[in-house]
Amino acid sequence: MGRLLADKGRLVTVFALAALSLLATASCAPKQTAITASSETSQADKPQKKAPWEFTRKSGALYSASCPADEEFLAPEGIAIESRKVPGEGAGAFESLPGVEIAGLTFIAGYHLTSSDPRFGGLSGIAAPHWGQLLTISDQGDFVWLTLDEQTATAPLQASIATMRGADGQPLSGKQDGDAEGLALRDGLALVSFERNHRIEAFDLASCGAAARAAPVLSLDDALDMPRISENGGPEALALSPNGGLVIGLETPRKGMAPLSLAPENSAAAFKRSLPQADGFRLTGMDFYSSYDGTGMLYSLHRAFNPLTGPRIILQATPAEHFVEGWLLGETRSLLRLNLPAPVDNFEGIAALRTPEGKTRLYIISDDNFSKSQRTLLYIFEVTGS
Repeated sequence: MGRLLADKGRLVTVFALAALSLLATASCAPKQTAITASSETSQADKPQKKAPWEFTRKSGALYSASCPADEEFLAPEGIAIESRKVPGEGAGAFESLPGVEIAGLTFIAGYHLTSSDPRFGGLSGIAAPHWGQLLTISDQGDFVWLTLDEQTATAPLQASIATMRGADGQPLSGKQDGDAEGLALRDGLALVSFERNHRIEAFDLASCGAAARAAPVLSLDDALDMPRISENGGPEALALSPNGGLVIGLETPRKGMAPLSLAPENSAAAFKRSLPQADGFRLTGMDFYSSYDGTGMLYSLHRAFNPLTGPRIILQATPAEHFVEGWLLGETRSLLRLNLPAPVDNFEGIAALRTPEGKTRLYIISDDNFSKSQRTLLYIFEVTGS
């Protein structure tokens, strides 16, 4: 608990220093076998069921590997950012736009984000550490922090950036190793999923900030029940369940559905589950929103694209309940559909946050692919009745 409180304080320090830089399942019992002189088997040799991956059991080693004791905290670099509101900001205005289908959500605000810094863009994953702060990742291997208006947690005001570092402490370089796509954040430890070199790594941002180095979490080379995927069709979505299990989603569909790994066993993800999705859509992002009663809601983003229709986006909600055997997913429902001519782009990241009033706030962000024909859009919603 001491570490938890300290890390929360250090995580706030990450954002504070960024702003200053701008201004300047128990084991199965083994089957009983008669022991004879010809067949003696020790208890250690008998197969044991592996425990599922859990944040509380794994995080200690990840903190240490990502931020060695002799490593000093390094603040991210402040960069200029401009945010311009997108159409539909009035009450009911967004909902009435052509190409918008919304149910169960209230549109709060939307922004087109730009920066004179050429490193800004390609934002494919997002997390909400706390009210008024966002952490995003770029598919060129950067962390990007956004500071929002403190009162409303809207209107991005400041930004800072840091290049992800490999296990050797050197900056990641090249698309093969730096194609970051999914992001999950807890207690200052950022878990990042990468495509091309399909893997998940952890970064202790609370203790080391921009100096955090990659600590290996999982390699998808060891995954079970995994469909054949392309370099650019791997672990696009990443989340942590309320009890600390890793949730991994693949962009490559299987029988039209989105393959899902819930709380993989130790070092092997197991894609035994799936999320329903509309024909032609692919999973691009998700977040697991925790409730107080052992239940949760898995929010997911799904994208389709072709040159005639442009990008199409669906935001889904899937209720979940935890049992001894694991998480049971309920019936998925659509909360949002975006099609042209609505202001829509390549949305890939989603984050859920509890508001001070106890409501559910959703942030979704688009990946502009560093293209002049695309935009970095940040949309903010509130779940109706949450």
